[in-house]
Amino acid sequence: MKQNTVAVILAGGIGKRFWPLGDKATFPFLGKPLIARLVAAVRSVGINHMIVVTNPGNDSAVRRLRLEGVTTVIQKTPGGMADAILTARGSIGTAPLLVVNVDDVFDERLIDEILQKQKVSGAFAV
Repeated sequence: MKQNTVAVILAGGIGKRFWPLGDKATFPFLGKPLIARLVAAVRSVGINHMIVVTNPGNDSAVRRLRLEGVTTVIQKTPGGMADAILTARGSIGTAPLLVVNVDDVFDERLIDEILQKQKVSGAFAV
């Protein structure tokens, strides 16, 4: 299940609450950008296909990080989380879906637990 799961990382928001700290996706947290930490956490549970939804203001900074196994798509105008997922739909296909916010910081075991519940329930997205 995990090998087929696609993770969509939502990094396209304008981050009003993060002002004046800069872009939340590339904000350093314990020595690494938040997005790099999240990608590593998702990869640690066996998900290797990740799509990061960026915005025109942070896309180049996210791409400069050269995160392995990550595809980026640009959400041209802020339209919320559902719009961000629709922006990524061309790269998702029919695989099970894990959706996370770029500024979510959590223990990797939580992702694994969520994916197990997804498998049992048959849910398409969590």
